[in-house]
Amino acid sequence: MKLIIRNNLYSQLLRHAISVLFALISLTGCAHTQPTNDPFEQINRRIYSFNTFADRTVIRPIAVAYQQVIPEIFRSRIGNVFDTASYPLVFINQFLQGKFETGIRDAGRFIINSTIGSAGLFDVASSLGLSKNSEDFGQTLGVWGLASGPYLMLPLLGPATFRDGVGDIADYYGQLNTFTDHVPTRNVVNVIYFIDLRQRLLAAERLLSGDKYLFTRDAYLQQRHFEVIDGKTKGDPFLDER
Repeated sequence: MKLIIRNNLYSQLLRHAISVLFALISLTGCAHTQPTNDPFEQINRRIYSFNTFADRTVIRPIAVAYQQVIPEIFRSRIGNVFDTASYPLVFINQFLQGKFETGIRDAGRFIINSTIGSAGLFDVASSLGLSKNSEDFGQTLGVWGLASGPYLMLPLLGPATFRDGVGDIADYYGQLNTFTDHVPTRNVVNVIYFIDLRQRLLAAERLLSGDKYLFTRDAYLQQRHFEVIDGKTKGDPFLDER
């Protein structure tokens, strides 16, 4: 049971790495000098080095092989299925944040893709104008005023904050795969999910520059803040995250 929980939490935190992907695109060439809440930087850097080594020697090669062996159209379908399976987390957190209209649309998106879209194989909802959103319980806690807390680099799990770590535990129970009774099937699905997410990050690796630890940290914190406030501020994106 502990292994299953770790696998699901790994998937949740790796989803946050996807946020870093998009943040890196917008931050390329920019330097951030604002102080951040990183009291464990020395330890975090050591863990980051370990994670980088593990990724370079084991995880990344598997993701590269997956990308080379599996045709893009099949990888796209697999990604759609996983996105649909985890989408209840989105509209549940929309409702918890009081965004009922958006939550209803996202619930409709899930219903359409899980039925007409053949369990998510096809993104029918997007063609109908129901765009994909991203919400999780860490964002919900932020919306309701909980500070992000210290920045954490977790072994193998990657970047997080105290708030997001708590949120990931709650999100675990919103995953449809969590309630799969057959343990081997559940673990296989988790592994495929992990590989699929990692291969999505391959294209962004060249954007990393300078001090990669700081670059990743600042990109992660800025993107998470942006998600919490839905991009509705013109102020310093780091001010509320200290």
